[in-house]
Order: sequence, then structure tokens, then C-alpha cells
Amino acid sequence: MIRGLAIAILLVGLGGLVAPSAPVGADANEGPANGEAFASITAGYRHSCALLTNGAVKCWGNNSAGQLGLGDNVGRGDASDEMGDHLPAVDLGPGRSATALAAGAGFTCAILDDASLKCWGDNGAGQMGQGVWGETTSRGDAPGEMGADLPAIDLGTGRTVVAVAAGFAHACAVLDNGALKCWGHNTYGQLGLGDTLSRGADANQMGDSLPAVNLGAGRTALAVAASDFSTCALLDDASVKCWGRNNAGQLGLGNTADRGDAAGEMGDSLPAVDLGTGRSAVALTGGGGSGSGFITSGHTCALLDDASVKCWGSNAFGQLGLGGLGFGGNRGDAAGEMGDNLPVIALGAGRTALAVAAGQSNNCVVLDNYSVKCWGGNSFGQLGLGLPATQNLGDQMNEMGDNLPALSLGTGLTPVAVTAGMEHGCARFADNSVKCWGRNDNGGLGLGNTATRGLAPTDMGDNLPKVDLGSTAGEVAGTLTEAGSGAPIAGGWVLALRTSDYSVAGGAIADGSGEFALSVEGAGYRLYLIDGSGAHAAGFHGGGNGQLVSVPTGGTVGVDPVMPAVRGAVTSTVTTAGSGAPISGAWALSLSTSPSHPGATELVAVADDEGRVRLENLAPGTHIVGFVDPAGAHQTRFHPNSVDVPGATPISVSAGAVTVANAALPAQGAPPVGQAITGTVTEDGTGAVIPQAHVLALRSSDYSLARGAVADDDGHYTLSVPSGSYFLAVLDPTGRHGMEWYDDVAPAGLAGATAVAAPATADASLAPTGGAMAGTLTDAPSGDPLGGAWVIAIGPSGIAGSAVTQIDGTYRIAGLPAGTYRAAFIDPTGAHRHEYSGDAADYASGTAFPVVVGATATTDAALAPPTP
Repeated sequence: MIRGLAIAILLVGLGGLVAPSAPVGADANEGPANGEAFASITAGYRHSCALLTNGAVKCWGNNSAGQLGLGDNVGRGDASDEMGDHLPAVDLGPGRSATALAAGAGFTCAILDDASLKCWGDNGAGQMGQGVWGETTSRGDAPGEMGADLPAIDLGTGRTVVAVAAGFAHACAVLDNGALKCWGHNTYGQLGLGDTLSRGADANQMGDSLPAVNLGAGRTALAVAASDFSTCALLDDASVKCWGRNNAGQLGLGNTADRGDAAGEMGDSLPAVDLGTGRSAVALTGGGGSGSGFITSGHTCALLDDASVKCWGSNAFGQLGLGGLGFGGNRGDAAGEMGDNLPVIALGAGRTALAVAAGQSNNCVVLDNYSVKCWGGNSFGQLGLGLPATQNLGDQMNEMGDNLPALSLGTGLTPVAVTAGMEHGCARFADNSVKCWGRNDNGGLGLGNTATRGLAPTDMGDNLPKVDLGSTAGEVAGTLTEAGSGAPIAGGWVLALRTSDYSVAGGAIADGSGEFALSVEGAGYRLYLIDGSGAHAAGFHGGGNGQLVSVPTGGTVGVDPVMPAVRGAVTSTVTTAGSGAPISGAWALSLSTSPSHPGATELVAVADDEGRVRLENLAPGTHIVGFVDPAGAHQTRFHPNSVDVPGATPISVSAGAVTVANAALPAQGAPPVGQAITGTVTEDGTGAVIPQAHVLALRSSDYSLARGAVADDDGHYTLSVPSGSYFLAVLDPTGRHGMEWYDDVAPAGLAGATAVAAPATADASLAPTGGAMAGTLTDAPSGDPLGGAWVIAIGPSGIAGSAVTQIDGTYRIAGLPAGTYRAAFIDPTGAHRHEYSGDAADYASGTAFPVVVGATATTDAALAPPTP
């Protein structure tokens, strides 16, 4: 399976999170395509295996040769209480987990997390690759044969594995240096070594003694697919070469001569498959094998670079999908049948393929709208369409394209991967659940019975149960704090990223105490930390590329991540001059010293009962800090002891540091209450209310402070003052709107302000200091709104704001400084791929958009499920 060459980038510029390049591979059963999903399910000869999200492997169905890897030959999944937590995971060895699977006829292979390879099950042709003289006994069918007792396959000194494929009784691996090695059954030259000698069951046949397949001068392999008795490789130049049995034209060479079974047939002597003018392959899959020994005519399919699909070889059941064009006739076994003469498969108007999987006599695709279609043989309902066993599809006119129905797999489920075995298939969904249909003699569908599914309409959809794979959930819990100070970071985001591809597995938002808890499958993860306010630098827990966090299945691991601050704070204790008594409820105001906005209000905070107040998230630099008693019992002062702004001394603020600036306010007689000045504070232009707006009343006679008030959540305020005339100062404590004097007078224009005589109504509207971005997030396949998703606005200096989408998928991020932005969209459940504005896969490719003061930029997104 092609697992992706592109480097995955999550939140570039927010902490430099870059996932390593993933290797590329293919598996005949899994239907290779870009992404990790197809490496996680595989179907063989009446058995199936799934790679769980914690790296464990579970297999069920036929177990006659130990292909389930459970140390016995007892089948699983054909009776009650055999699945779920009753089904043991395969013992892969101490501390080992799997990254990819491949099932053959009666055996299974897994690439492990250390890039080694292990296979278990039938070993009649040496497909276990143990290289022990006369070793053809099965592995995994008796105690003491798995785990540490099962050696990894030796493929050469220093070599590791990036991809594996399994045929009827042979296997192939793409190595880290691009070499391809095959072992096991070789009657037809499917090992590509110029002879018919099987390899893997005798001494001196594996490791450095096993030759690499000659793919041609300078050529290496990106992917490999194995059919029953043939093999195909996707090469580094995007060409395809096939060898082995060719009785039905499955090698795509325009004849039926086998290749690879005699000297001089490989390397530059082996032609590439003609896929058509200008066309190349991105993925391969082989059918007619993987347990199909009863039908030895194979076929091969390729996903092309334009997202179309072509298949060649045996067409006895319409598996080439050519309808009347190919009824009863194979393709690739005679001249003039390949290249532009081989039609692409009609998948439906406007539809393209994300992935293709080949079974014994049928094929299935995942389409670009995340539906699944299958065609070909249907003897056991493997097409999943509720058709009679005698009704194949693809061998008659008007059976493909829009006339070929998509499978009904269940309400609310988005298929992201499909696998085809001998006579059954399985799909994996975005929520990591699995469903299987088709032949079930040995419990290969994992439903606790042997009833075939897919031959009746009532077999599918919501009536088809999910495979019970058991519980693997664990929890990460802890407290998110600021480095140095230890202050909790309320509202911080914690993402658990899979180590394989850095995709999102889960996420949580810290509460007011910085505490968080997120549920993920028990496995190893790296935590990525984001402060949506931009006050702390985004990055990995543990720094660098992140500290591995091992989450136990069914348990909780405690992790207390910290984030470095990129802004500073000013802390003050406000007291009465002379007595030192704290002034509860005093306001501390931070004012800008910027030449472009001198004196503009940045933040307002309120002192506690001890007179302590803290101005948070101040940009590094200088700020003027003022102190106000809204009760009017004390005079206003600007640090250190000025009665006005010009006389104040700016305070220096550093990132991650706290500057102390205490204040002592002279007492004055508190004005009596009596008359009311009321009003509503709204945003200029939009009319949106400004909750918690602060309003100050200064006597018009001497400009002394009389009273202050805080608006409620509806923007309403009430000032209770003595009868008289007042100037009103109105400000937004968040700094998102500019301060003004009533009525619409700039901060420096007090002399031109309008005095208000109490009692009175004085509404005010404040101009925004920045712009906003808003939009709607939806689920790409269905168009349904996506609530609970995370949206981040990224400006030139990093994160500028964030929001969580409402239940209707809408969001709004206000208070963004004017400039150019990109947006990041994340589903913290991991059920959708993260992306950037403009449907981009990475930050650098994201569409930049302008944010203008007083305006709202609309940025919508439709998030797709994980890439198959």
C-alpha cells in the first residue's frame, strides 16, 4: 500500500511540527493508496486481521495453519464470546507493535514498529522466511512459536522493511534502500529471480544470500503487490513491472508467457506495463490470490495518476469492470489490449478513486466521495449489494458507472479503507471501526457466527454489525501550566498525535485550573500544545520533536506539560496612600506606548479583596499602567504616581516575566449615589453588544473621577452619581475596541467631549481595533455541520486567535489585528484530517486572506476523513 511520500506538516509556524517522511508500500489485499488506513486491515483465505490504533494486531476466522498467530489452530469469530476482549492480540514480541499488515492464503505478515518483519501461519513453501534447512512447518499454531520465539525475517545486513505484500504462498518486501526481495513459493517465477526454486525453507536462502529482484538499471521499488502466483512492483519512475504466472495476461505484457522463471527475463529485459499515453501508476493491487488457490488465473489493478483505475488479467467474473466491452475476455494476454486500448473503469459520473483493492474474483474501490463500490464475482455476497450469488457485476453492459450501486455500510459511517480477500471484504471507517461481509464459513467476518452476509439486502447497512475488536482506550490527564511561573493555562489545547504519521488521535481543552483529560487508544503518542490566545509558544510536550507518552490500555497516564510564555505580565497591589489598606475592586489599565496608538487601552483587570491585580498577556515592550477606583473613593494615578498619562513612567515588560508595579491611591471623599446614567455599549458598524465594557464618569467641573461601572453581558451599564454634569470614558477591557469619550470623541479629545447631565441615557458605540474571521466547518462527505472543531488564526507573528465551532459548525474569531492570515482547522476527535485555509494539506500551501479593521473575512472549510 502506498503510504505517502509527502511530508505532513501540522501547524507550521506555530512550533515547527514536522512529521517524518512515511515510507511507501503496497499490499495485494489492502488495496494500496496514499495514507495509513489501508495498512490497518487485511483479508486472506477466510481470515481477516486488523491493526488497532494502539499498534496491536487482532486476527479472526480460519486458523488451520496458525495464521491468527494465537499459538493454536482454533478458529475465532465463528461462535459467541470469541471476539472483542475475548480475542487475544497477536504476541509480536516484548515492547513491539505493528505498523502494517498483509494476509496471504494461510499466513499473515506484519511490519513492526522497529521496521522489522514477522510472518506466521502456513509455511509449506518457506513463506515464513526463516531460512532453516527443511523448515516448512507452520508457525503460530502451537505454544512457544510467537512473540520473542518468532524471529524477525532476515532480509540482509542492516536492512529494514518499509512495505510487505503477500500472495498465495509467497511474500515480498520493499526494503529501506528501495531494493525488493521475495521468498516462498516460486513455481512460476513469482520471486523474480530467474528460476523456479522456492526460497525461505532452507539454510543460506535468506538474509544476504537472498538476491534482490532485478528491476532494471538504476531502478528501485516504491511499492509491491502480490497476486496468487505473480508479483508487480511500482518503481521509482512511476512505471510498473510484473512477473510470475501469466496464463490470463495478469502481467499486462500482451501475451501469456510467464516471466521471472528463467534467466534473462528480468531487469531491463522485462518491459514495463503500458498504462496508456501519459499515464503512470500511484498504487497497485493484485487479485486471484491471497487464498484463491482454487482459481489460479489472477488479475492486477492500478490506481493511476489521474485517479482513474485500470485492471488487466483474468475477467471470468467481470472483475476487470469493462461491462460488455470485456465480457468473457481477459485483457493483457494478447497484443493491442493494453495502453490506450485498455479502458479505464467507469466508476460513475464525476467520480474518481482514492484506492482500489483486488480480491479473488472481484475488486472494490473507495471513491472520492468516500463511498465504496465493488464489482466482479459475487458467489458469497462479496459485492455487498444483496444480489443473488449467481449475479456477477461488470461482465455485462450497463452494470458499471452510475449503474453500479455503492455499498450500504451504515448510517453515519465514512469508509476510508477497504480490503478484499478470497471471497469476503472488510471496510474500515473514519472512527476506526470495521465491518466485513461475504463468505463466513470460518468466522472471517468476525460476527460470532458463520452466516454469510451480502447476499440479501437486509444483510448490509445498519443491519451489518461492526466487528467487535475490544476496548483499547486509555487516558492522558494532567495540568497545563506556564513554564517558570507554574500558572495554569486555562483554555490551552492539548493534542495527542500518532507517532506513525503525526495525525490527530485525540484532543482536550484545559479548564480554568489548567487541568485536562483526553481519551485515546492505548499506545504511544506525542502531545502538541497550543494556546489559542497566542500568549504561549505552541510546540511539543518535552520540546524538540516531542517526548513519547505511553498510554496504557484501560489506564491513565499522568502528564503535566508546560508552555513557554511569549508575552509578559504586570502584577500590582493597589492600596490606599498612607494607611496601606487594600482597595478591593480597583481597576488596573494597560495603555499603549505605540507611536501609532499612543494611550490606547490594551487591557483592564480588576483587583481582588486583597487589592491584588494582574494584567496578563502583554506584548514585550513598554506599557503605561494606570489605576482607578470605580467607587470614586480614591484619586486616579498612573505609575508611579502621576495624575495624568504624560507624567507616567512606562513599565518594561519581557516575555515570560512578571513586572511588579504597585500603586498607592490618595483617598478622596466618595461621591454620594443618587442619579443614574444608563446606556448600552455596542460595536460601531455591527451593533453587536460589548459585554463587560467599562464606563467612567468624570465631573465636568474638575475632571475628577466620580464613579465607574461595568456593563453586563448584554452591554448594559448603570452609573449611580450625584446630580451634575459628567464626561464619560468608555472602554473595552479586552482591548479589541478603541476607547472613546462620549459621544464618539477620540481619547485625546476630552476637550471636545459631550457632557452628560444626570439622570440620562447615554449609549455608546466603540470602533473595533481589528477585524474578524468567521465561517462554517462541515464534514466533507456529507456536508453536515462539524461542531467542536478547532479553528486557529495564524498571522505573521504566529497564533493571533482561536475558536471552537458551534454545534451548527459556525465560528468567529474577533479582535484580529489588520494583516494577512492563514487558518488551521483541526478535528480533536481525529475523525477528520486537519487542513489549512483553501483546502491545503500544509501551512505553506494554505490560502492567505486579508483581515481588515472593522470587517469580517469569511473562511469556510470542509474536513475530509483520514486519507485511505
